[in-house]
Amino acid sequence: MKYDCELIQDLIPLCTDHMASAASQRVVMEHIEECSECKVCYKQVEHAEPKHRESGMAEQKTADYAALARRLGRRRCRNRFLVILVMLVFAGFSICCLNFAAGYRLTPQAAASLERKLNPESVLLGEYDWGTRRFYFYDCKNYYIITGVNHTWHGWINESYYFVYEKKPKPDAIEITGTLCYWADDREAKIQLLSVRCYDEAVARIEVSFFGRQTSREIRDNNLVIFAIEAQGEEKKAMLNTPAGTAYDAEGNVLYYLTEKEDMSWAWIRAGSQ
Repeated sequence: MKYDCELIQDLIPLCTDHMASAASQRVVMEHIEECSECKVCYKQVEHAEPKHRESGMAEQKTADYAALARRLGRRRCRNRFLVILVMLVFAGFSICCLNFAAGYRLTPQAAASLERKLNPESVLLGEYDWGTRRFYFYDCKNYYIITGVNHTWHGWINESYYFVYEKKPKPDAIEITGTLCYWADDREAKIQLLSVRCYDEAVARIEVSFFGRQTSREIRDNNLVIFAIEAQGEEKKAMLNTPAGTAYDAEGNVLYYLTEKEDMSWAWIRAGSQ
């Protein structure tokens, strides 16, 4: 049976790739024995196919290598990120451990609790902020104490200073719970603190003055009242002068005066009793 050359030439690529059936291969081979044009076409396709396949395989290998390189690059980036992250975590943990060993704490009250004068019965009465510093006022059963902490980039640190004020067997109507004059090396100022507890319900307001400056506070119940006056410039160079203080009732009548006793301690004396 005679076949059209165009049909034979369509089958030739399938025969050279061994994709055609045995019958189709036999028909093609019989045809090219008789047709010189199709025989030439067969030889051209047969010689071109290996090169085509090799080229395709090379392109596939190149694509595979590129994909592998991308995967390896992403893996290297991920591994570098993990190494840097682990190093940062380790460095941060090491810094935290060193800071903790040096006495730094994350919260100011945790730093204040490192004060050795405090005991399990210590009760926090109040606090006062001054710049980066915070002063804590405690009732330690037999005495009052003022301690301070400072905030730095390491955290909060107890500055290892305190003031202890012994309790009296019977507190005065206005009880002084602590006084502290603090000089800050990193500030051009100093501060005078005075804390009191008032047990006389008739007292409505208390005024005190240090360094020629006056401050006033309203009195409510017997809660701790903190007076703070800051001195700057030339005032900072001067030593603490004797404070002045007056306690008033709701009508403005004077009830008590703050005076300095012979032992250089301070006390509130009822007006008219001197």
